[in-house]
Amino acid sequence: MTLGIRENRIGHGLSRDERRTRALMLGLTVSEVVVDRVSLLDPRAPSVAVSCSVPSSLPVISVCLDHLMSRTLGDQILTPFQTLVQALVADADRVVTALSTPEIAKPFVLLPCLGCASLQVEATQEAALTLFNSMVCQNPLVVEVDLSLRETTALLDRCPSVSLCLDLGNLRTYEQEDMGWCALAPRIALCHLKHRSWGSAITRHLPEGPSALVWYQTRLSALRDHGFDGPVILETPEPVLADDLSRNVERAHLILRSAA
Repeated sequence: MTLGIRENRIGHGLSRDERRTRALMLGLTVSEVVVDRVSLLDPRAPSVAVSCSVPSSLPVISVCLDHLMSRTLGDQILTPFQTLVQALVADADRVVTALSTPEIAKPFVLLPCLGCASLQVEATQEAALTLFNSMVCQNPLVVEVDLSLRETTALLDRCPSVSLCLDLGNLRTYEQEDMGWCALAPRIALCHLKHRSWGSAITRHLPEGPSALVWYQTRLSALRDHGFDGPVILETPEPVLADDLSRNVERAHLILRSAA
């Protein structure tokens, strides 16, 4: 398992080269870039603006289309969904092509936080599935869900070309202790590693001390035993301070070593 980080968590106010130097010194080798597409939520917008949070300093393993799926699917849809689908596919293709590197020619396209509220309307669910299938032919498509294990399994069964991003922090937020997630290991493309208290949606620094990290080590080890060997992307709270980043990365390395 390779340890990476969200690009905008390496540090603010640093040049691309400074972020790259810091990341490599910490043993980080890949990054996840966040793309904001806020204007897509406004049906009056004449065009959809795409902006990456920061220029990439490391090879990009995944491109997270943030602020899209949870808001667009979870709210009342005022814009015809097919219009959103067409705009998303076209823009995602351009963004991902621009972020591709010789090391990683086809990074994952990550659709974040697809939750239960998004799927309770059958028409919306069908539109989402159409979106998944239309994009996967261009780049490997990954979906991060806020669904139960049963609902996630059903979704993946209906979308055989789509992979899963398993967020370990979200499992704690939604109090999902079930180790049955390991059965999905062959469909898991990457994991997000962040610390949240049980039942909380607040991201915190990874806790201090080996015993405090056992929960994460146990799950990554079980996922590995069931076939997962993808990247693990570290997420940290903001603001990003150099000392806090170093401690978080050190603890993340400890988790991965113990899970190996």
